Amino acid sequence: DEEEDEEDGGEEDEQDADEETEAAIAHRSAIAADLQRIRAERDVLIEVVKEFEEELAQADAYKEKMDKAVADLMSQIEHQRKEFNNTKNDLRKSNTIIKDLQEELAKKRASKLSDMAENVHGYGGPASVAAVASVPLLSSSGPPPPPPPLPGMV
Repeated sequence: DEEEDEEDGGEEDEQDADEETEAAIAHRSAIAADLQRIRAERDVLIEVVKEFEEELAQADAYKEKMDKAVADLMSQIEHQRKEFNNTKNDLRKSNTIIKDLQEELAKKRASKLSDMAENVHGYGGPASVAAVASVPLLSSSGPPPPPPPLPGMV
């Protein structure tokens, strides 16, 4: 009986060893499959990171380009602002000069008309001169109106 028990025990031990070997092989296969899956996921992640880095580099390049464009525009705006201020100042100076010249011309005209009135006899005298002197020389709303007729001349 002991021999049979040994044979049965030996077969059971062999069977147990085979089952353990199969279990170890199955476990090893599962680990290998997991490792293969993890490597595949890692490769996908590496590609995603590479694509992200490329997009980030493109975004950085675009940002630099936009920063330069904004700086150029700001520089142009500043230049235009200075140019505008210079033009505005030049216009003010020109307007002052024009006003001064108009006043001087009006004075000269009045003086000349006064001199002419003193030399003219019987044609209305100083009243005629005053009427003519009151007519504006320059009009911003079109040509000046015709001078009024001189008294005594119709």
